[in-house]
Amino acid sequence: MRQISRALFFLLVSVLLFSSQAYSQRPTCDPVMNTDSVLTSVRVDGGFSMGTFSLDCRPGTAPGVSGPSIYHPYNGKKFETHLKNASGATINKFVWYGRLASWRIELDRYEVEGGREAVKQIGPGSYTIDFVDEGRSIYKFPFSVKTKQSADKFNPRTLYLLDGPWRGKGLLTATTPESNPIFYFWLRDSDDKADVRRRQIPYSLKLIRDRDRATIAESNEGSLALDHQWYNSRLTLSKPTSMADGKSVMFKLGDILDTNGTYTLELSLDGRTHSTFKLDVRNRKINGQDVPARGFRLPLTAGK
Repeated sequence: MRQISRALFFLLVSVLLFSSQAYSQRPTCDPVMNTDSVLTSVRVDGGFSMGTFSLDCRPGTAPGVSGPSIYHPYNGKKFETHLKNASGATINKFVWYGRLASWRIELDRYEVEGGREAVKQIGPGSYTIDFVDEGRSIYKFPFSVKTKQSADKFNPRTLYLLDGPWRGKGLLTATTPESNPIFYFWLRDSDDKADVRRRQIPYSLKLIRDRDRATIAESNEGSLALDHQWYNSRLTLSKPTSMADGKSVMFKLGDILDTNGTYTLELSLDGRTHSTFKLDVRNRKINGQDVPARGFRLPLTAGK
């Protein structure tokens, strides 16, 4: 019995040592900003605050585990956000708590240098958030603020309208060339109509072949609900019913890869063209970018 107990003891020690060694050999996350998560985290309502945002681990550096603390204001590595005005002067500093979540680091709360009472009010103007990892700036997020009064006479309030370089940006993705492409883009209501209450706005998204102006894919399923805040909208494309015997047929990214040519992705709101994005297909590449077997992601800019 004693020999069995000793054998079990040494087996347990060996397993623990192996697990510890395997964990220590895991790659260390090399972080890069997840820029989409930043805009949804910024909150301006006279004061300034931020919600949760994330850092992605560069390919090959994701540890694949969740839970361990990476950043800590008091006893760990430091990750800070510095809110600066148009002249570059720092208004406030925020020092974050961050934990590993498999392939990313989630930063979900912070301490304010000087205490919460040190957070200053901000109004109309231009600002920048500087994201600083261990004293090194890794990303800058410029934005501007306008104000207007809400139209609700029973609950009047000041609305803060943000704007920045994300306006006119889009992202075209597809799981594989044989899958339905998805188009993501940032959108809010126009300055003159933006309010607290969401407004239902009819939309259409068309993929137009430039050589003959034929619509080869479209999405016009209803309306988008918009207000004074920004939303990351998501639309998919189907073949026009005129090309599919009156039926809704899935459009595949691969449908445009075999023939060289240019295309226009046209987004309309309320019956008016809102923004256009250009696609140039050459030798099974789109805008010079290869289309891999899995995980196609193509950033787009309106008018280009």
